[in-house]
Amino acid sequence: MNKDKVQIAIERLQQFEPKDGHGYYVAISGGKDSDVIAKLVEMAGVKYELHHNHTTADAPQTVRYIREQYPTCIIEYPQKSLWQLIGEQGVPPTRLMRYCCKELKEHGGEGRTKVLGVRWQESSGRKNNRKMIELCYKNATTTINPIVDWRESEVWEFHREYELPHNPLYDLGYKRVGCIGCPQKGTKAMLEDFNRFPKYKVMYLEAFKKMLEVRKKKGLETSWTTPEEVFNWWINL
Repeated sequence: MNKDKVQIAIERLQQFEPKDGHGYYVAISGGKDSDVIAKLVEMAGVKYELHHNHTTADAPQTVRYIREQYPTCIIEYPQKSLWQLIGEQGVPPTRLMRYCCKELKEHGGEGRTKVLGVRWQESSGRKNNRKMIELCYKNATTTINPIVDWRESEVWEFHREYELPHNPLYDLGYKRVGCIGCPQKGTKAMLEDFNRFPKYKVMYLEAFKKMLEVRKKKGLETSWTTPEEVFNWWINL
């Protein structure tokens, strides 16, 4: 592992440590990058709290992993579950309509200084739009991304060198940890999710059923007649 990159990440955390007495709001997802930032804030000797947004569509392994490996982590539960949101929105979440992320993942720590495990290598969108330091004047939040310039190989090298635990989903072949059935994964990975976690397919179908009932009550035009039709359309987008 590149010692300079580790030291730079530590120095970033030390340099921007909030002086308000609250410490960092460290958001962890249960993925490999989260493990790294949790270790780095410890190594930096800064004040912090770990927080995890429970999405209601997390894999059971992820829920257990957070609770077992990070017992002091504050788990934030949403006001509405993904299944409720689908009914209210009247359409399943898609790659272009990611209301689920906005409502279930991308919140918390307003008015605080947050630490995230965002990395440029993860996507072109993050490479083009994310920075090491981000300011949001709307909710008075500062975000620090201390490993934004790390490559995936360096993340795993850090895991090995510091003997960090990792989410057991990686041992099942998962490359990224996220919600079961996330449209960002694509059709093949979504089907693999539902083969491994069939109960989640049942929950999506039940949510689609309620969604169709809401659309009917509102008089919204739709070509879907059954939850299965919605599911087949959704998974093949």
